[in-house]
Amino acid sequence: MNSTGITIFAIDTLEPVCVTHVKVNPKETHGERLHEQREYIKKLIATYPPYEIAIERGYTFYNNATQILYKAHGNLNELFYKYPQTYYPPKTIKKVVGKSGNATKEKVQEEIQKRFSDVEFANDDESDSFAVAITMLVDKYDMKW
Repeated sequence: MNSTGITIFAIDTLEPVCVTHVKVNPKETHGERLHEQREYIKKLIATYPPYEIAIERGYTFYNNATQILYKAHGNLNELFYKYPQTYYPPKTIKKVVGKSGNATKEKVQEEIQKRFSDVEFANDDESDSFAVAITMLVDKYDMKW
């Protein structure tokens, strides 16, 4: 909810065109943070018209945090209502990109860097979103990984 990673790939080349994140102030209300995320993503939509959306499926670790996260998911679902949306569980993402369902974030980043050595991540949110995008591209667009 405080920092949402976003990765955009060109569907024709399967190459990344934008890796970023939305950082919001955790002291603001949920509504204010959701609004900031929404406005930022609307600008990205105008610049990079979507084709299809991949989203990391939430998991219940701390129930309150999970419930808050789903507010952000609802925001995304509505913003991208015109486009197909696919959810991928974290273990699937780790298995596809990190070669093991128990891969660490560091291992996932390492595997990404092998193929996309010029991509730099500002934080784990960006590398997580990159891995989600790769998972969809492998799953639906025959990206070789």
